Amino acid sequence: MLRASGGLLAISQDPLGRPGVLAMQITNSSDTSPAAAATTNIEQQAWTKELQNGGQAILFFNRAEHALNMSLAWESTGLVHGTRYRMTDVWGDRPPIVIDVPATRGIGEGHTVTVPAHGVAVLHAQPMTGILPL
Repeated sequence: MLRASGGLLAISQDPLGRPGVLAMQITNSSDTSPAAAATTNIEQQAWTKELQNGGQAILFFNRAEHALNMSLAWESTGLVHGTRYRMTDVWGDRPPIVIDVPATRGIGEGHTVTVPAHGVAVLHAQPMTGILPL
């Protein structure tokens, strides 16, 4: 069943026109060759896409047979350190949250989301007005 999502279409058609970028990939194989990563050995992926007005889309893709808590380090999210964001779950039913990206690099692990087996989580991070104090 195809699920319609206005938020997902907005990300896809964002006027900035930037492509998504692979930010993280984990395979279920000890083979680290590029050929192995291009096969069905891929278990987890995270993609990011820069959006107009400082926004960022983050997609977590779980190909495992079970739900996973998937994380992406702040440095890999494309979010600006020292900024507050309103994070909206574009694909699921989670309520929006406010996140504060630490001003100092290396503090905190990043953002974590639970993704069902063979599922996706699509998040839209929009910067809120003001910068956090240093």
